[in-house]
Amino acid sequence: TEELIDAAYDSNALISLPHPFTIPPKKSYNFFKKEINKNSLKKIDAIEGSNSYLSQEANKKAMSWAQKLNKPWTAGSDAHFLGLLGSSLTACYAETPEEFIEQIRKKKSMIYCKEIKSVSRNLAAFKSILNNIKFS
Repeated sequence: TEELIDAAYDSNALISLPHPFTIPPKKSYNFFKKEINKNSLKKIDAIEGSNSYLSQEANKKAMSWAQKLNKPWTAGSDAHFLGLLGSSLTACYAETPEEFIEQIRKKKSMIYCKEIKSVSRNLAAFKSILNNIKFS
């Protein structure tokens, strides 16, 4: 993880930590709260504060953590499931990709997240699984 963050940081890429309060073991908050990883956390530009696949509670925790760290929020639709694409996004006024990234770093972006009920999230996941099953 540290090498990947260093490479992205050295490339001036925007580094947004995804879904910090999802289910373990993917819960990035647990990784970055450890003292040994504090240096890597400093290189993170933003925290994903809104993910349409996660609960409102998980998103609120992520936004609170971002505020505590004084980092901007981003949003993602967690495109693991086609039904969730576009339901959550980061927006700002920018004319180029570089300007878009700078606006996020300067906390001049906004996030949009359509509330998805738990049943809808589960249906999207189920549809995705069914679409990938091959019947003979």
